[in-house]
Amino acid sequence: MSELSTFLIFLLAGTTIVLASTRIVRYGETVAKTTRLGQFWVGALMVATVTSLPELATDVSAVLIDAPNLAAGDLFGSSLANMLILAMLSIVFFDLWKGYEISSTEWSAWILALIVTAESAFFILVDVGPRLGAVGIGSLFIVITYLVGTHLSFRNKNIQTKKPKETDTKLNDTGLTFEIPAINQTLLLFTVWAAVILITAPILAHTGASLATITGLGDTLFGVITLAILTSLPELASSFTAFRKGMPSMALGNLIGSNGINMLIIVAVDIALTDGPFLQTISQIHALGAIAAILMMIITIYGVLLLTRSHVKLGKTLLTTAILFYIMSVSLIGIQTT
Repeated sequence: MSELSTFLIFLLAGTTIVLASTRIVRYGETVAKTTRLGQFWVGALMVATVTSLPELATDVSAVLIDAPNLAAGDLFGSSLANMLILAMLSIVFFDLWKGYEISSTEWSAWILALIVTAESAFFILVDVGPRLGAVGIGSLFIVITYLVGTHLSFRNKNIQTKKPKETDTKLNDTGLTFEIPAINQTLLLFTVWAAVILITAPILAHTGASLATITGLGDTLFGVITLAILTSLPELASSFTAFRKGMPSMALGNLIGSNGINMLIIVAVDIALTDGPFLQTISQIHALGAIAAILMMIITIYGVLLLTRSHVKLGKTLLTTAILFYIMSVSLIGIQTT
């Protein structure tokens, strides 16, 4: 396959994923309106899971073609890219944050994402021994933390008080009926577009590995920058759509939730890797990516917090700092890998 063909396939796969992601938000909005989950949990559970499918499929495929550092670079690079997306979109749509109250549930999801990312960094740096069954000890700790944290957060969630619609039609003021999308049909269409993302995503791993060789960037740097940005396009497309529709809570849930799920994906990658525990197999430079992602999450969420309290200039300044920190971080990783 020629270099041009590889690039075109890479670009086509990314475009398809972006298109599918915009549809995902459309149906996610309907689910939020017709159930008691609310925008944040639809974003954190449904949209974040689907938009993280490219990372899952791409990184498992990367491990299967013996490129674990490409997978690691993508995972931690995607977490960085997600906060870059939140920072940029929050600056553009800063008006939507005015008077917004970040709930205890949203803070809990943010803290959980921080914890599992910190655990990943720790287990990259500290060799805790061999596998336990199909996964490493680090992966096991991450999945337990994620599941327990999600359970506790979801149990105490602030649910919407709006009663779900029980029928597919309702009367308007004139006495005429108009259709409301049936929840089953919505979930079916949601699943169809999720499948499009899942089917398309593995192509990114193969073309990504080829482009890493062609460009001379290497698996780690290419994963952190190019592949991470491309596999984060679903988060970008879906979050932009959510902001444009006036749903910052769904965007926040999507991006914070995706960072947590990125770390959960380590378990799947660990299972696919047969040479040893994934976090001990990859280069320790990825711990730098994990730490950078943690700092990005802290800077960005507090920038958003300032916007909610009408400190617009200070909030935008902090969010701009987050953008500059992203550039500095990937540059540092690039220096360390060359």
